[in-house]
Amino acid sequence: MPVENEVGQVGQEWPTYNSGLTNHFIQLRCVRIEAEQLVPFFVESLMSIDERQLSNEGRAILEASRDPIGKSWALGIVGAILGGVAGWYIYGWIYSQGFYALAFPGAAVGLGFAGLARRPMIAGGVFCAIAAFFLMVACEWKHSPFLDDGSFIYFLTHLHQVDSQMTMVLIGLGVALAFWFGKGR
Repeated sequence: MPVENEVGQVGQEWPTYNSGLTNHFIQLRCVRIEAEQLVPFFVESLMSIDERQLSNEGRAILEASRDPIGKSWALGIVGAILGGVAGWYIYGWIYSQGFYALAFPGAAVGLGFAGLARRPMIAGGVFCAIAAFFLMVACEWKHSPFLDDGSFIYFLTHLHQVDSQMTMVLIGLGVALAFWFGKGR
């Protein structure tokens, strides 16, 4: 039986069905509509869900569907940059006090990303781990360059010749913390 959709066009009515979302059932009446109308139809369907009846997982899924991922990535990258800058300067201050906290800038990158992205993303954790690796190598280069050649490229290509194995352990720890914090909750 033909039915008119919200734009006034006639479409073919499909059968009613139940779709389960975390132990709660939502009854949808599907109407065949054009592709450009699909997104507003889907968003309108999500907006009509009674959130009080959803479990915590259902609310999290609904909230994630309303938050565009591009916005989360942009905010996350800004947070990672801010965390990295803070980590750079705080590491320099800690180093000047005689302590060695090379993993701190990596953790700061992950915390900054997750703090502003506010969305769990494994890809965000991978991004933070890569960014943290280069940031921590740059921190080590700035405070302990090689005597033969002080350039960053030389330091990066001869990283395996760093005097202390603790440097490698702390870089690994910083990368792991950046991934862990950067992937979100």
